[in-house]
Amino acid sequence: MHAGEVDSDPARTKRKQRSTSPRRRIAFLGIGLILAVASAEVLVASFLVSDGRYGERPLPPYGAINTPWQKELFTRRSRLWTEGKADQGYTVFDPDLGWTLFPSRESEGGRTNALAARGPREYPAEPEAGVSRILTFGDSFTYCYLSANQETWQVQTEAARPDLEVINFGVPSYGTDQALLRFRSLGRNLGARIIVLGLMLENIGRNVNRYRPIYFAQSGTLACKPRFVLEGETLKLLPLPFADEGEALAAIGDGSILDLLGDHEYWRNRPTVPFGKSLASFRLAGGFFAYLQRRPQALWESIDEEPYQVTMAILQAFAAEARAAGAEHSPILIFPTQDDVDALLAGSSRYWQPMLADLEQRGLDSLDVSIPLAEECRSSNEGSEAVFAGGHLNARGNRVVAEELLTWLASKR
Repeated sequence: MHAGEVDSDPARTKRKQRSTSPRRRIAFLGIGLILAVASAEVLVASFLVSDGRYGERPLPPYGAINTPWQKELFTRRSRLWTEGKADQGYTVFDPDLGWTLFPSRESEGGRTNALAARGPREYPAEPEAGVSRILTFGDSFTYCYLSANQETWQVQTEAARPDLEVINFGVPSYGTDQALLRFRSLGRNLGARIIVLGLMLENIGRNVNRYRPIYFAQSGTLACKPRFVLEGETLKLLPLPFADEGEALAAIGDGSILDLLGDHEYWRNRPTVPFGKSLASFRLAGGFFAYLQRRPQALWESIDEEPYQVTMAILQAFAAEARAAGAEHSPILIFPTQDDVDALLAGSSRYWQPMLADLEQRGLDSLDVSIPLAEECRSSNEGSEAVFAGGHLNARGNRVVAEELLTWLASKR
């Protein structure tokens, strides 16, 4: 047929209309989509996802045990519990706190004194005349994980000021909620002039978590913890349902821990994985969103969401209760992660600046050591490794914290 001619064959015209009908096009698109998904699934399952993990990162949906290391840990802890040796190490299950430190114990994790506080020395029930006592509560950045006993910022602060006692009540992996509970248990009657709460920026995600592997899937611990929820503007404590570690281990073993703690586990089913465990490609996509949702920046910027609201309420409660216990000052000591310092070195601003403004508006003292740490890194030309080791502050980083605390203390005289 030539240009300008009209097709006079009605049958051929009808066939052409059928071949280009919307229904047929949709069918072709559907088949193409199915083939594309199937091809992607084969590639993902063959080359990217192995045993429910992408590299070392477990993919959702997360269970009671997500990694071979966690399975090994569960087996070892169960055996020790059965043999009556569960108190080995430097931490112990605690039905009120989740876990805590043993008093008067020397281990690879550091030395504790009779108060179950970390440090190389003992302290009397009350400070001596002319001595100001400072209590510090928080997580591993307060505990100074991976640092030697003499390298902690508390010991370095004491060494610079003989008129100070700085007692380290930090506990590795703690949430800010557990730090508040530990203060309530140990810190009210020690005659402290200043009570410090250490807040590492990632803690915001821990404060709405109850079973660690649901929040941090590749966690090296199978710990469970209490948490606070907000009822109006009031914090309500949700205690653990386990009287001892044996009950917790039994719940981990049969998976019932997810239901026992799930009603108020913020991270359960975040994100929801379509079709459960059936498709590796969907699990990989779910893993991407899961790690994205858990970024501290995303949580601190979501000021109307539960993690932010609960965390700020905990900070306010700690400050009020420290003052009620007789403290003249109760500052919040803010620690950045190594990624945060790297971002500052690259020229980024502090994404937690609105939180700092919120603290000021609430009348809460704060001391942010992120800028001094970044400046120390710049002066050394070593990058963040100048002050970090193993994701925690090293002796040099702790020295920066001690110097900032001393400067802050001098301003309060």
